[in-house]
Amino acid sequence: IYSYATSLPQLFAFRIVFALAIAATTTNLAAILADYPTDQTRGKMTGIAFFLNGLGAAASFGALNQLPAIFQGQGIDEITAGQYAFLIMAGIAFSGAIVMTGLKPGRPEGVTEKPPLKQLLSEGLAATRNRRIAVSYAAAFAARADMAIVTLFMIAWVVIAGGEAGLTPADAQAKAGIYVAVYSLAALVSAPFVGVLADRLDKLTLTVIAFAAAGTGYGWLGMSSDILSFGGMVPPLLMAGVGQSFTAMAITVLLGEACPKEIRGSVFGLQAFFGALGILAISWGGGQLFDLVAPGAPFLAVATANLLVMLIAFSVLSAERRARAATSN
Repeated sequence: IYSYATSLPQLFAFRIVFALAIAATTTNLAAILADYPTDQTRGKMTGIAFFLNGLGAAASFGALNQLPAIFQGQGIDEITAGQYAFLIMAGIAFSGAIVMTGLKPGRPEGVTEKPPLKQLLSEGLAATRNRRIAVSYAAAFAARADMAIVTLFMIAWVVIAGGEAGLTPADAQAKAGIYVAVYSLAALVSAPFVGVLADRLDKLTLTVIAFAAAGTGYGWLGMSSDILSFGGMVPPLLMAGVGQSFTAMAITVLLGEACPKEIRGSVFGLQAFFGALGILAISWGGGQLFDLVAPGAPFLAVATANLLVMLIAFSVLSAERRARAATSN
C-alpha cells in the first residue's frame, strides 16, 4: 500500500505500518536466536542468520532495486514501475510470513500464558539492573539507526548528486542500489566470521569492537567528498557494512547471554522498542541534518552514536574487570 499513497498524511500512515513491522520482525528474530541455540553455538547460529539476512538485503538492493528501471525500459511510466516493484517486494514478504508459520510456538520450556503489557514493560525495565542488559538497550538504539540510515539517506544523497551531475532519476537510483548492495554484501560476507568470533570473545568485548568498527565506517561515509565516485565509496561502504553486521550481531548475543530465560520476551521486546526509537530518531533528526547541514551529516551523527555506545560498553567492561580483580585480591 505504501506506493499507492496519494498524500503526505497517507505516506506517514503507511510508514507507521513499516515501523511496526520492523519492530515485530526484529523482536521475533531476536527471540528465535535467543531460544533456539545453546550458549556454546549461539554465535554461530546468529552468524548464519545474519548471513541470510544480509543475502536478502543484498538481493533486494542489488537486484530488486533495479526493477523500476527495467519496467520503465519496457515502456511503463515511472510511478507504475515503482508500484510494480513494491508489489513484488510485498509478495516476497508474504512468502516469508508463510515460512514463519512453521516455527514451533512458545518458549522452549513450553507454551505459557502471555503476561500483560504492563508486566512486560516493568520486567524489561527492571532488568537494567544488569548493566549488560542496559548496554544492550542503548546499543539497540544506535544499531537499528545504523541499519536504517543507508536506505534512508544514501539513496537520497546519490539521487540528488546524480541529478546535479546530469543523471536521470532511474540511473541515479540504480547507482544507489549498487552502493547499498556493496554495503549489504560486506555485512553478508562478514556475518559468519563475526558469528565464530562471538563464540570466542566476551560478549561485551565484542560489543566494544563492533561499535568502534561501525563508528569508523559511518564517519568515513559522512566525510565522503564525491558520492558518485564508485572507487572512492567502496572502502567506506565495506567498512560500514562490516560494522553493521558486527553491531547487529553483538546486541543480539549480548542480550541473549545476559537475559534470564523467564523474562526473555519482555527484555527482547524492550530492546526492540529502543531500536524502533533509534529508527525514528535517525528518520526525523537525520532528515533535519540532511536538509539543513549537509547530506553527510546524518552519517556523522550515527557515527557519533556508535562511538558513544562503544565508550559506555568499554566503561562497563572496565568496571567488571576492576570488580573481578578486587574480588580475587
